[in-house]
Amino acid sequence: MSAAPTEPAGTTPTNGLTWEATVEASKKYFFDLPMAMTNETLRFAAHRLEEQAKLASAASSCKTPFELAETQSAFVLSTINDYQKTAEMFVHQAQKTTTI
Repeated sequence: MSAAPTEPAGTTPTNGLTWEATVEASKKYFFDLPMAMTNETLRFAAHRLEEQAKLASAASSCKTPFELAETQSAFVLSTINDYQKTAEMFVHQAQKTTTI
């Protein structure tokens, strides 16, 4: 008794990979990558909401307009840094996941 064929009868992969590799690559691209991105997006959103709450708390304790401006400036710089790091992580994750 022979093993069942691993690819549909009469067809061959057009990407130069075996069917198993094609299925694995498809799983990574269509399932693993979106799940990882969704997870990271939710984590990032929660982190940014926490930072927003910290800003509100810090702003309420400022005594002068200068202190408020410093607090808001630090918040903006932190926000830019967070977005940059997260964007870099998304690119890295996409490259890692889609590399066969």
